Amino acid sequence: MAKTASRKTVFPTEKPWGMSDERVFMENLLTQRLHFFVILYSLILNCWLNAKAQWQLRLIFTLGFVICFLLGLALARYQQRVNSILESLERDYPEHPLNISNKAIGDRIKRGSIGWIIPIVCCTSLLAGMVCAWFNWLPL
Repeated sequence: MAKTASRKTVFPTEKPWGMSDERVFMENLLTQRLHFFVILYSLILNCWLNAKAQWQLRLIFTLGFVICFLLGLALARYQQRVNSILESLERDYPEHPLNISNKAIGDRIKRGSIGWIIPIVCCTSLLAGMVCAWFNWLPL
C-alpha cells in the first residue's frame, strides 16, 4: 500500500503566516468586496434608469438600500481590520516597508476612507432615492 503524505511533508518550505501576509490577504479581500459593492451599486442605478412604474422605483431603491447597507457594514468591518493590521505593523515592525514608505512621505496617509466613505455616500444616495420614490418625488 502507498503511504499518504501528511500535510507537513506536502509543503516543507511553507513559511509561517505573518502579519504582513495577513495584511495582503485582508487588503485583497477588502478590494474585492469593494469592487462587488460598486458593481452592485451601478446595477441598482441602471435599474433605476430603466424603471417604468412607480412601484418599480420603490422596489429598486428599497431593496438596493437594504442590500448595499448590509454590504457596507461588512466593508466597514473589513476596513477596521485592515487599519488594525496596519497599525500593528507600524507599531511592532519598525523596519517593515510600510514604515519606511511612511517615513519617506513624511506623514501618515489617510487609508481608512475607502471602506467607510464610499459605502456611506452610496447608501445615502440610495436612501435619498428611496425616500423620493416613496413620496412620488421622482418623475418617470
